[in-house]
Order: sequence, then structure tokens, then C-alpha cells
Amino acid sequence: MTSELDLRAVVLLLGAIGVLTSVVLLHLWRQNRELLPAAAWWAAGPLVIFVGTVLMGLRGVR
Repeated sequence: MTSELDLRAVVLLLGAIGVLTSVVLLHLWRQNRELLPAAAWWAAGPLVIFVGTVLMGLRGVR
């Protein structure tokens, strides 16, 4: 029995994980702004990757 992964499902799952990571980091930053001032930048990273992945996925779609 062979099992194949659907590429769209994998990309969707990775995107959801990235957005969830950003939400958690933003919440962490809001709670501890003095201790972790860079957490907002850390949260921006996965969001930028997610937006880039969506834009690459929509490339050529009309």
C-alpha cells in the first residue's frame, strides 16, 4: 500500500502552523514587551513566509 501526500495539503498545513506560531509569538510579545522586545519581529517572520508562499501558489492563477 502506497501513501502519497498531497502537496496542497502539506503547504496548507505548513501555512496554518506558521500563522499559529505568529499568533503565539505576538501574544507572548504583548504580555512581555519589556523582556522580549524582539518577539514582534520573530512573529513577523512566519507571517512573511506564509504570505510569500500564498503569492507563489497564486502565481499564474487567473
